Amino acid sequence: MDTIDVVNRMDCTGCGSCISACPVKCINMEYNPEGFLMPKIDHANCIKCGRCLLSCPIMYKPQTKSIIEMYGGYHINRKIVLGSSSGGAFYRLSKQMIDSGGAVCAAAIFPDSGHVCHRFAYTDEELKMVMKSKYVQSDVGDCFIEIKNLLEHGKGVLFCGTPCQIAGIKAFLKRDYDLFIAVEFICHGVPSPIIWEEYLGSIQQAEGLHDIKEINFRDKKNGWHNFGLSIKYGENGGNERFRPVRQDIYYNGFLENLFLRQCCYQCKFKGMESAADISLADFWNCENRGISEKLNGHQWEGVSLIIVFSDKGINYLKSCREGFYLEKIEDIKAVTSNIAQIQPAKYNKKRHLFYKYRKRHGTYKALQKYATYTFGKKLKNHIIWKYWKIRKRYS
Repeated sequence: MDTIDVVNRMDCTGCGSCISACPVKCINMEYNPEGFLMPKIDHANCIKCGRCLLSCPIMYKPQTKSIIEMYGGYHINRKIVLGSSSGGAFYRLSKQMIDSGGAVCAAAIFPDSGHVCHRFAYTDEELKMVMKSKYVQSDVGDCFIEIKNLLEHGKGVLFCGTPCQIAGIKAFLKRDYDLFIAVEFICHGVPSPIIWEEYLGSIQQAEGLHDIKEINFRDKKNGWHNFGLSIKYGENGGNERFRPVRQDIYYNGFLENLFLRQCCYQCKFKGMESAADISLADFWNCENRGISEKLNGHQWEGVSLIIVFSDKGINYLKSCREGFYLEKIEDIKAVTSNIAQIQPAKYNKKRHLFYKYRKRHGTYKALQKYATYTFGKKLKNHIIWKYWKIRKRYS
């Protein structure tokens, strides 16, 4: 029977479902030249059972569902909101699972190396490790196998990941467990882990960022709309390097789609349907979506958009109402106005030049050359912003 070798490498999301499905463990993940994990089969030990292919969400896309309900909301604890990327919805959903004796599986970042991978949280303290956005593709490792094991033993699991990771775990599980809650976040696209780790290593050396304690891609010290990349280092994290998004060359390169995974430019998991139970996002422009003054007044600190796709998701969200302000949203533009939900990332025509230059001069110099936010880029973005603002006003 065919194996995942028949899958177009440009379409592979790196979800790891094929590795988890292999009964003889003859598939490993290896980094390709662009710094993304790709499955590689040891054909000498492969038994040609085809389970890897049957678990591939590209070849066998899981069933998707339409939107049932939409909500705007935020956690009533201000400290939790400030420590979250948006309004604290992920924290509340995860806390409910942990309080009921279940587990949460989501992405964590290790400050010393910058490596991002999925890990399990069983306690409130462990939950802190998997909060906040990480703009790097996460390595799921053996998490799918452990999730299935927990579910088979009657333990609840909340898994949070990109839409393609949700499709991957669904393709691997092959059934919808009652105790399994799939939560996705609206995804811009996943950047190369190696580009990130090499960049971090370069600034550590150049700027003396010794003994890093915390990395925060969504530091909201200047407000929800003006977040930046914060790195705390030194004794007790007493020193800090903060850069607004456009002033950090890695961050700006990510926003300009310079080093996203190839499949992100033709993502098969965009649109108004999802395999997840719940989808989370920033509720940008919430003031134009018919919301109450109470929700509108929370914009400085962050508001979450919560999109529900299943009855199970609705029931689970209802169980999380305590301590979380929820407001039903009727305006579908809350979703359709978020480009990252509807269409794939636009291919950056300088992507191949970036990688070619990186091969000769290294990651940091390539970022300096191709990811610096120049005056020309700033002017272009301002014109585009003005255009869309005028268009929205008269539409």
